[in-house]
Amino acid sequence: MIRRIGMIVGELRDAKRVGSERRYTELIRGLRERGDEIHLFARRWDETAADGLTCHAVAAPGPPSLRPLAFALGALVALRRWRDRLDIVHSHTKSLGDDVVSPGGSAHRAYLATLRVGDRGLRRRARPWHPFHRSTLLVESLQLRAARRIVVNSEWSRRQLTAAYPQAAPRVEVVYNGVDSAHFGPALTAALRKPMRDELDVADREVLFLFVGAGDRRKGLHELLAAFRRVASPAARLLVVGHRDRKETARVDAALRDTGLGARVILRPFAVDPRPYYAAADAFVLPTWFDPFSNATLEALACGLPVVTTSSNGVAELMTAGREGSIVRAGDVDGLRAALSEMLDTDRRSMAEAARALAERMTWTRHVDAMSALYDRLRP
Repeated sequence: MIRRIGMIVGELRDAKRVGSERRYTELIRGLRERGDEIHLFARRWDETAADGLTCHAVAAPGPPSLRPLAFALGALVALRRWRDRLDIVHSHTKSLGDDVVSPGGSAHRAYLATLRVGDRGLRRRARPWHPFHRSTLLVESLQLRAARRIVVNSEWSRRQLTAAYPQAAPRVEVVYNGVDSAHFGPALTAALRKPMRDELDVADREVLFLFVGAGDRRKGLHELLAAFRRVASPAARLLVVGHRDRKETARVDAALRDTGLGARVILRPFAVDPRPYYAAADAFVLPTWFDPFSNATLEALACGLPVVTTSSNGVAELMTAGREGSIVRAGDVDGLRAALSEMLDTDRRSMAEAARALAERMTWTRHVDAMSALYDRLRP
C-alpha cells in the first residue's frame, strides 16, 4: 500500500547535500524507491533535487532573526489543506503540526549552553536573548511537546535533548545516519590521492591531517590549531576545509599568525565533493564541542581514514578507541596533541581497515528501513 508522507525541510538543494540535508535527501530517495508518495514542504528547492516529489512552498516572510518562527507558522498554513490526506508528517527542521521530528542538531537549547561555555561577559548573558535564539527556542519547545516521536541520530544526541527537555524522553528514538560506501571509498579515492597532494604541495613523506567543518568554534578548530602547534614532527601538515564567514576567517587568520603555523596549515573553502580531500589525507581530525552525528566523520571512515575526534561527536560512540582512531574530551588540548602525535607513529593501515569495516555497516538502507518501520507503527 502506497503511503503519503509529508516531509518538512528548510530547503532541498543539489549543492547543499551535507549534514542534515544529506540525511533527509537519502531518506526521501529511499522511500521513493519503495513506492511512497512524498510531499515536500520547503522554502525553496532545486527542480532536479525535487524531481518526482509533490512540492508545496512555505512562506517565511520577515527578518532573518525571526525566520524560525515565520517558517514554522508558514509550514503549518501550507500543511493545513493536506494534513488529512497524509499518512505521516516528518519534519527535519523547526516546525509545527508534525508527527515525527528529526532535530539533526539535537536540541537548540543544549547547543546554546555549549556555545556559552566559550562566551565572556555581556555576550554570555545576552546570547540566549537574541531574537533568533528566542524564536528558535519557542518553536522547539512547542514542537517537541507535541511530536509523537522524536528521532535523533546518536545516543549522545538523545542525552543532550532529554537533558534539555526531560518530558520528551519517552518519545525519543535513535536512528543512526548512513553513508554511501561506494561513493566514499578507498578504491575511488586512491586514484585521486597523488593529484590532490601534488595540488596541495604535500610531499609523500608528510602526514596530512584533514579537518572538514563549518563553524570554527563549535567544531573545535582553535583547539586543533593550539594542539597542532605542539606536535613536534615537521612532517605533520594540516588541511582545513570548510565555509567560514568574515568573523570566522578573521579569527582563524589571527590564530594562524599567533601560532606561527602558516606554513604547515592549508586552508580550502567548502567543497560540494570533499572526496579529493579525503583521498589526500592520512588521518581525519574533528575535535568538535557539539556534533550529534558528524557525517564528515563517517565519510572519512568510509574512505579508510583513521579518525581523531571527541566524545562530543555522536559517531564516536560507534568507534573503539585504538581501533579506528582516538577519542578525546572536547577542549582537551593536551589530549588532542597526544592523539595527533600518536597517529604519526601508529599502524594507520590497520586502523584504516577497521575504519572502512565500521562504515560499511552503516548503510542508508538500514536508516530507511528503521524510519519506514517507525512510520508504519505510527500510521492510523
